Amino acid sequence: MSDLLRELSKVTNIAKELADVLFPFRDAVPESSIIVTDIAATVFLIEKSLKKFSDLCYDPQYGAVDKRLHEEIRTIVTHSFRSVKELDRIYHQCISRRGTPVSLRSHKKILGDILTVFEDWSGSNILIWLRRDLNNLENLVSYIGLKLNKPPKNATCDPENLLRKIRSQAYDLEREAQGSPPRGCGPTRPPLVRTGSVLPPPVNPYPSPPASFQYGSAPMRPYSTPGRSAYHPPPPLPPPPYKNHYGHPPPQMPINQHQIPRYDPNQLTPPISPVTPTNITPVMLGNPGSPHRVPAPRRYSQTPAPDRSQWGMSTPPGTPPMEPRTTRHIGVGRTSSAVKGRREWFAQVFDNNRPNVRGSFGETMQVPTCFGAHMDDLGLAPDDIEVFRVGADNDLTLRMFRNDRTSAVRVVCTTGGAGGSWTGASEPGVKHQSAIDATSLSVERVGGAIRLSTPRYLWAVINFADYASLTLFFHAFLGLRHRAPNAPLPVSSESCHNEEEEFLFAAKITGDFDNGREQNLRMLKDKTSGELRIDAAFVSQYDEVTVWTAFITEQITEHGWIKKLSRRRIVLHNVRQFSFDDDFETKMVPKLMIKFKNEEDVVPFMKMIEKQRDLRMDLMRKKEGQRRSPTAPPPGQRSSRYFP
Repeated sequence: MSDLLRELSKVTNIAKELADVLFPFRDAVPESSIIVTDIAATVFLIEKSLKKFSDLCYDPQYGAVDKRLHEEIRTIVTHSFRSVKELDRIYHQCISRRGTPVSLRSHKKILGDILTVFEDWSGSNILIWLRRDLNNLENLVSYIGLKLNKPPKNATCDPENLLRKIRSQAYDLEREAQGSPPRGCGPTRPPLVRTGSVLPPPVNPYPSPPASFQYGSAPMRPYSTPGRSAYHPPPPLPPPPYKNHYGHPPPQMPINQHQIPRYDPNQLTPPISPVTPTNITPVMLGNPGSPHRVPAPRRYSQTPAPDRSQWGMSTPPGTPPMEPRTTRHIGVGRTSSAVKGRREWFAQVFDNNRPNVRGSFGETMQVPTCFGAHMDDLGLAPDDIEVFRVGADNDLTLRMFRNDRTSAVRVVCTTGGAGGSWTGASEPGVKHQSAIDATSLSVERVGGAIRLSTPRYLWAVINFADYASLTLFFHAFLGLRHRAPNAPLPVSSESCHNEEEEFLFAAKITGDFDNGREQNLRMLKDKTSGELRIDAAFVSQYDEVTVWTAFITEQITEHGWIKKLSRRRIVLHNVRQFSFDDDFETKMVPKLMIKFKNEEDVVPFMKMIEKQRDLRMDLMRKKEGQRRSPTAPPPGQRSSRYFP
């Protein structure tokens, strides 16, 4: 224990010095100020968490907690030590090689070296890596503080939920230390072994633009570092062999092997020049880097582009949303056999019968973007059914597909186009399209936006205008992914209770659902919009799946909305219940019966409802008073109402 405390004091000082030396880069490199601020602030918060953990270690009762979570504490704290010390080593290595930065160019080079070298070492983005360490430390400090009766500020989560998160996070770190792939990603594909002549690696004929520097992705440096030669793209692959109308190659003719030109790996080609409107030429079939077949005809007719004015989007698509309701919610393209004969639940959410939820996130700086690599053909199978799609600013559309036969889930992100259903091939007007298996993504809420990330990079960002649509998409994504084959275990950011929501109440309920399996009933309040919701979830040792949710902000103000029937039963009237089971059904329940496992949980639940109702009524009276109050006359001007 003494060795851990000595190392803890040493790493805490290193983290403090790192935060101090990284903050000046924010002013020296203005175009990178966002990512520099995020990195420095994360390191600063890590230093604060380590200091809190050090204070808790000196508590006399800490030995009982350490005995229960000895291995998990060692794993999480040691991993954060390793990250901070490695970042400190990389920083001093770059400073010793390039010297103390004095100009804008030197600051840019050192910052680019730090981001690149750290990503090469960790295999992940520096910000994602540090935020994971910070999240692990905060959960650990919160759990130990609750056990020692020293809860930190804003610690609203129950200890058992924190314990599950800590063990799950320690398990992930142990797998990475042993060289195993992250859960949910599956085994990596073995490298392709080429035989015969040496061929250059394949080149994507439609390269995607580099990831935006705003969202934490390492920038592409326009310079070459010492010891590294400038990058030159390899020559394109030769066109495939000609095939006749029936798909069979023509008979082979004897060819003199000495006439075949050999590929010289030392021969470098000039860099690719940027494409401008003056040098664009039509792409012919069969040329290197061009399609080798005519695109297949559409399986479905192209739907016209929706009128953007009807969604209140008066700003250009490339600017951040400035008005509420900037997210488009488009109906589904095809209907699954499991829900044949009716509309999908997600489409019903945003029609005239949508819940009366007015909580808006207002202006947001999250610009919808897809960072996935461009794909000419998305490879959708005939059994892949589009469950729902969500449109956003920047002409971006996100679609969720589920395979009826295998239950596999794929996420498709497109930019441009008419927004209709298609076969998966590139369509006219589509500027960028990418697809990925949902089990390879983790979902995280950041303010009014959803971030979909792989273990190595940020894949897509999509913003939402209100709390209801964001919550439904968040849990619908988790519900679809949970039922997919090889589904990963949820990470800490995918919990039913996250940092963006205030945890108000939790209790166990029972019933006739799922063979009498218990559910956790929760009451949550959004910190941004103030909206209330209740949900039920199945919680196991390493898993947490939301079964249904209901938004109750407006209902709690109605007289007689909640009623106690017995010692363990209550009834809620007129509740619109959004279910995340296999059918994804939404329905209006006139009387929702809830049976608590313990009768002592009924009264606290009703008192919490009464407390939130009083807060809601006070807010409504305040707004009504402001609306009816007469406006004062301007200075120096008399009103005829009070003066003759």
